[in-house]
Amino acid sequence: MAKRIDKLTDAQRLVSIGARVSEYAIVVHNRDELQRIQGVLRADLGKSRAEAEVTELHPVLEEIQHAIRRLPRWMAARRVDTPVVLAGARSEIQPQARGVTLVLSPWNYPVNLALAPLVASLAAGNTVILKPSEKAPNVARALRALLESAFEPHLVAVVEGDAAVAQALTALPFDHIFFTGSTAVGRRVINRKSTRLNSSHTDISRMPS
Repeated sequence: MAKRIDKLTDAQRLVSIGARVSEYAIVVHNRDELQRIQGVLRADLGKSRAEAEVTELHPVLEEIQHAIRRLPRWMAARRVDTPVVLAGARSEIQPQARGVTLVLSPWNYPVNLALAPLVASLAAGNTVILKPSEKAPNVARALRALLESAFEPHLVAVVEGDAAVAQALTALPFDHIFFTGSTAVGRRVINRKSTRLNSSHTDISRMPS
């Protein structure tokens, strides 16, 4: 498993270093594919079709549509004022991808909180490794099948496994980490990343670790 993860991160870093992958955001807007996940949400969490639509699928579809509409503006360079001492020069801010990102998603909203960060990360030009929660195993397998059908592993890869796999992932030098989960696990993620010069988006909730 460790060798496979290393190979994935190495391959994704080669893509993210000199190439922008924003144009791939997002192939998973295929509504039929997402709706197939309704059955596994019922199997793992007992969610009804209505609950799955409202809390899991619609938010993701809205994120995708928002990213597609806004992507040209997000990617465009923005002119800024040039200091007087540099008169005659042109100054601008150019958006740059962070690189290889990790998404650690929770069990209670296993589709929404896996795919929404993935959408944001791809739209920003990054590559993604997704670690879905092992507490919703059917959803994890469905997400893996969905994403593997849409993306090459050097753009998006899904790594399944337990807490030990998550710990192994957070020990790697990702350029950005998206985490949603319990306070206890969140502390461990933050402590691990604090030893490296990377960033994270951490959403802590009072759920069992």
